[in-house]
Amino acid sequence: MKRRELEKKLRVSGCYLKKEGGTHSLWTNPRTGVVEAVPRHNEIKEPLARKILISRVHAEGKEGNRQWTRINANVDQSVD
Repeated sequence: MKRRELEKKLRVSGCYLKKEGGTHSLWTNPRTGVVEAVPRHNEIKEPLARKILISRVHAEGKEGNRQWTRINANVDQSVD
């Protein structure tokens, strides 16, 4: 996958470029706080690109689950 294509997918999902390093760029998802390192190559191998995109999705799901758990805990406490 081309680096620009991966960056476009990250932007569409709400991520932004946090920092440019010597060999990697750091992208942040503001909703979850997850930071992913993207290598500064023109071509990124498919398994790595998939891992970067999947970890972003799983982090969003985990954040949502934690939030849902907190809501349930608050409801349970108010019932007692």
